[in-house]
Amino acid sequence: MLEPVERDQPAVDRLVNRLTVEAADKRDAATVMEVRGIVNAAETGLPGGLIEAHHGPGGGARGGSTGYEYVRFSGGATGKTSCGAKMVRHEGVLRVEKPRIAFVPWDNDPRGSSACGAGIGATLLIPMDAAPNPSSRLDSLDESRNPDGTPRGAYAELFETVDIDTFAIAREQIERELAQAGVVFGGAETTPFDVDPVPRLVESEEWAWIERGLGQRIRALNAFLADVYGGGRILAAGVVPRELLDTADWYEPAMSEPGMPAVRAHVAGPDLVRGADGELRVLEDNLRAPSGLAYALAARRAMAPLISASGLEPRPLDGGVTALGEMLRAAAPAGGPEPNVVALNDGQDSSALYEHRELARLLGLRMATAADLRRRGDTLLVGEGEGERAVDVIYRRVDDERLTAADGTATTLGELLIEPLRAGTIACVNSPGSGVADDKAVHTYVERMIDFYLGEPALMHSVPGRYLGEPGELERALPRLGELVIKPRSQFGGKGVVIGALASDRDLSEAAELLQRDPDRFVVQETVALSLHPTLIDGSLDGRHVDLRPFVISNEESVKVVPGGLSRFAREAGVMVVNSGRGGGAKDTWVL
Repeated sequence: MLEPVERDQPAVDRLVNRLTVEAADKRDAATVMEVRGIVNAAETGLPGGLIEAHHGPGGGARGGSTGYEYVRFSGGATGKTSCGAKMVRHEGVLRVEKPRIAFVPWDNDPRGSSACGAGIGATLLIPMDAAPNPSSRLDSLDESRNPDGTPRGAYAELFETVDIDTFAIAREQIERELAQAGVVFGGAETTPFDVDPVPRLVESEEWAWIERGLGQRIRALNAFLADVYGGGRILAAGVVPRELLDTADWYEPAMSEPGMPAVRAHVAGPDLVRGADGELRVLEDNLRAPSGLAYALAARRAMAPLISASGLEPRPLDGGVTALGEMLRAAAPAGGPEPNVVALNDGQDSSALYEHRELARLLGLRMATAADLRRRGDTLLVGEGEGERAVDVIYRRVDDERLTAADGTATTLGELLIEPLRAGTIACVNSPGSGVADDKAVHTYVERMIDFYLGEPALMHSVPGRYLGEPGELERALPRLGELVIKPRSQFGGKGVVIGALASDRDLSEAAELLQRDPDRFVVQETVALSLHPTLIDGSLDGRHVDLRPFVISNEESVKVVPGGLSRFAREAGVMVVNSGRGGGAKDTWVL
């Protein structure tokens, strides 16, 4: 039975807004994630109710499971518990005091009368005979509130000026605006671009630090790219192991040949995450063909009425498009007239087709696929009207940048670009081969690159990680897989990622076998409990995990960080994968 909670309405309101059940985990006690379920109003003294049930991986209906849940309440339905779980309220949290498997069935669900452990999807799984350890929780920082519940910084003004009804109205307006403008993900098949009306706020002091940290990081990464396709000083010095390059899927051998231009990541879209300690760290650097700038602009346009209503004045994003256009024109071979810049994509198969079209429109670029191009000697041509025109700059937005196939022969892209690149008649943004710095194993060495190339301490750190191909790293990682995040080196968009704290025993066992067979293909990172941001969910503001994708545009002389970007959020409570390709939404990010 659940121990009664006194009917203190302010306390009830706080609990209804955010109520957690801590569940012990056999591997690492009391890891926590969010779940929606049913609780008996009579037993808790709270307005019990049915909200969609959910539990994380490992939450199978069996004794000793490693499930972990949050519970949120609403009015209406009732439920019951079995198996003797005892929960008490402590400092605003319902805590498991006597761990058992507690079954909370759906209202009017025939499975609700089943024995303990049945009722798939509506089971609170509290492992048998395990003691809760609150100190090992995966706590998440609230971006908008201090630990005492008071609003942080400018959020006080935002929430004082804009109430829940205004946010709800703004959401409807935003959805209409984005639909009318055709802002979607995908090409032939599309999904809506979902923008939450509650913006993420970044104070000017923190943004200045972000600018400095990302500027330093991009300078070092571009020095690394130029070096590994040139003299390889960092390899000779042993700072980065040579075998790391030998096994990197996105290393492009053609770009190391004599006469080829320096490899550069002109546009970067790093993913920043904030952990419980409040520090922003770089989760991934995203140097191949990062997307999101046009979506950030679309979100800002759709948010315009709410910006006016809030009284706040975020810095404009338009400078990002200007900087991108200036960089593309400056990349052109010297001595010619106004350069012909072509945005190269995969056509209807492009996952960010809206962005390609919008940036091409804003910058006056010709859009083309590889089929629209042909090479005449060392000149690249694109059809224009009844004739053809020489191409000066390729703004590369294709998913596969490879110029050479595994057998050493030229790919279709290579047939088009290798000779013009060697002859210096075209430039390519981002350079083919820049993806080697996106390798997740290379990511673990960025702090050492900063020291090696710049002679400076890193201002902004990576999420701590280890390349399992390094001697001894696999042996150190295997006992800790339940605490780590496992990532394939060459995959993107969350593909193949295993979050140990959220994985079942079977998943972890299979991952361990895979790592032992081929450790060179994987890295592990420390788990970061992504910060939470208030998000409009079913008419109320609930916390959802977020990251931040700013956009960095650079050339040989300068680095510009666009003031804002996209904060991406996971739609479901407790989910920490926020990628749009995995169903995540976006928030406008206001730099004040």
